[in-house]
Amino acid sequence: MSRARGNRWRRGLAWALAVAFAAVIALFMVAFQQGELTAQIARERLLALSPWWFVLITPITLGGVRYLTLRFVPAAAGSGIPQVMAVTEQPISPKRAGEKLLLSPAGALFKAVAVSLSMAGGGTVGREGPAIQVGASLLSCGSRLSGKVVIPHRVIAIAGAATGLAAAFSTPLAGVMYAFEEFLWRRRYRAIALVPLCVAAAAITGWLVTRDRQFFDVVVDAVNTPPWWSMLTLAAFCGVGAGAMGWLMMFALPRILPTPRSPTHGALIAGAIGLVLALLGVWSNGLSMGSGNETSAVLLDPAASIETTMMSVGLTKALATTLTFGTGVPAGILTPSLAIGGGFGYDFAALTNLDEMRQVLVLFGMTAFLSGVIRTPVTVALMVAEMSGASALGVELLVCALIGGWSAKALCREGVYEVALHRILKK
Repeated sequence: MSRARGNRWRRGLAWALAVAFAAVIALFMVAFQQGELTAQIARERLLALSPWWFVLITPITLGGVRYLTLRFVPAAAGSGIPQVMAVTEQPISPKRAGEKLLLSPAGALFKAVAVSLSMAGGGTVGREGPAIQVGASLLSCGSRLSGKVVIPHRVIAIAGAATGLAAAFSTPLAGVMYAFEEFLWRRRYRAIALVPLCVAAAAITGWLVTRDRQFFDVVVDAVNTPPWWSMLTLAAFCGVGAGAMGWLMMFALPRILPTPRSPTHGALIAGAIGLVLALLGVWSNGLSMGSGNETSAVLLDPAASIETTMMSVGLTKALATTLTFGTGVPAGILTPSLAIGGGFGYDFAALTNLDEMRQVLVLFGMTAFLSGVIRTPVTVALMVAEMSGASALGVELLVCALIGGWSAKALCREGVYEVALHRILKK
């Protein structure tokens, strides 16, 4: 009787700690967002002085971040999603995951600082992909405080990943769906109710702190929708573009770029790519730099004045995202992918004389391209609907996500994260 009571007490403590750390994840993401805003302000001030400053700053920043990553936290490289997938795929203990810095508070803090520095230095870096690894790391840390393992470590990692995504994008429904679509369908898990519970705790905490319920501060005109042929054509094009970008990232660049033999050698490679990124930033007047959130917000605002250079936002952002990924610094590709797809939607509206319906086409492009990158169509459709408040377009967004994911397979059968996962497990 006493043993059963003790087990119930430990189980209750483990669940309470998980919910408490879900609130901590939300607070961490608020601070992470402030870091992105600070990086954006610093970058814009330098651009106002002269974009040529980045010819010096970008190589030094990306090279320095790459050196520190290889020297101290090699598991922090990339977006962070494959690292979490590796923990859920292999029977790795929480202690071992922490030792490898796949899921550790130190790795999470380093990743957040490195992403913010890369943003300020002119890299095309998103914070939402790293937020998934950060969320899994913090929740894994909290679960270890209860002592004896009560909740399976894989479930903790999945719940933390979903919480990080939901808190970063302010999309609780998409966060829950991401856990099921990316992780939980593979096998049966106990205690999966922890996922929506942690996501809800993070969503409430984030709302209490920021009072923001929607990622993009826009009102979408869901009545003035484009014809069906435009939606299908744009979605297929964006899906093919996402497959091409994934192939370049995972297969073309590794064949072209040398493998780092040491942290110094890796820093030199990253610095050389940073110089190319800086020149691209000078040519585009800063359009290629940053996470892409500010670009997406402008594209979604019908009243915003858009310069003619914005016509190249899709290709410019795609090139910059691919090059930044090649540096090996901690960098997410979710928000840059939204900007790329939105840019293609803007271009398509101009080419087909559908400028009055540009806002909706931008949303369709975002959905199709992001689905082609991460290959979770239901999650992407929910995410874009929650981020923009366009729930009335739910069916259209789901169709775009499905077409984008299928079209991407024509050029790259496996997604970016699946290929990266295979390489991590091989190591």
